[in-house]
Amino acid sequence: MQDTSIVRFVAVQATVLFLLAGCARFEARPLSPEQTARQFEARTLDDPQLKEFLEANLKRDLADWPLRKWDFDSLTLAALFYHPSLDVARAQWAVAQAGIVTAGARPNPTADIAPQYTTNSESGVSPWIVASTLDMTIETAGKRGYRIERARQESESARLSLIEQAWQVRSRLRAGMLDYVAANRRVALLRDVRAIQQQVVNLLEGQLAAGAIAITDVTTARVALLTTQGDLAEAQRQAVESRAGVAEALGVPLRALPANLEFQISELARTWNRPRSGSGLCTAGRIFWRRWPTMPQVNPPSSSKSPNSIRTSVWAPDTSMTRARTSGD
Repeated sequence: MQDTSIVRFVAVQATVLFLLAGCARFEARPLSPEQTARQFEARTLDDPQLKEFLEANLKRDLADWPLRKWDFDSLTLAALFYHPSLDVARAQWAVAQAGIVTAGARPNPTADIAPQYTTNSESGVSPWIVASTLDMTIETAGKRGYRIERARQESESARLSLIEQAWQVRSRLRAGMLDYVAANRRVALLRDVRAIQQQVVNLLEGQLAAGAIAITDVTTARVALLTTQGDLAEAQRQAVESRAGVAEALGVPLRALPANLEFQISELARTWNRPRSGSGLCTAGRIFWRRWPTMPQVNPPSSSKSPNSIRTSVWAPDTSMTRARTSGD
């Protein structure tokens, strides 16, 4: 009878430990470079989800889709929708928010089952018994509260980092657009200069054929024309690179950019100041889109607890409560 109770007691304790050990389970999510590359190449500026995103932040309906002309505000929202650096910042903020829940967790109780040998057992009774202990740790000096406070501050820091990253995305897009506009403007000017110099060379060659000027006059004009052609080729190369820079700032492949991508210097000049009210970029809550319909609210950390009290709580010892039981109890 006693052996049966011992077996039953051990089975119950083992079942409890098994269930506790199975609460958390690791799920592997391997990265696939091929899938990531396919997803990146599939990005376009006529995505229906991007349209919904623009309408929500620009606060107006986009009846003409895809857009025929992209201004700086709409392209900035597209960059905030697609750029991978914001995905990383959002993930870091989500991890920091999860850290608040983890920081509030109380220490798990520990259970132990071990055989024990008794030296004063009765005659005819096995000296071996099964002993179990349950140990529960009680944190003192407000350690749990300080731990939660620190986790909240780290979450707030991650939120501010996300805002900073969004502003950097906007700044890089603006710089890329300025480079693109300047490069294309230089190409247009050099083409005009080349056309004028070609006319000058043609006129001088006619005068040379008539014997009105010397060959050195024509040679000088030809050298100037060749120099302009070299400058034009360099400017065209820079224009192609600047177009690729705009695509990189947006977080989309180069082929996703529209062929008639045009900007005005006057339009970009005003973007040096704060975004206009109503543009969807003037509030911090507009930077967290795409992953959450509304921005999760994080309460600002309280400053009521001094650093000295936090240092004191770290060194304060914890209290443990232990419950022991043997198979004979």
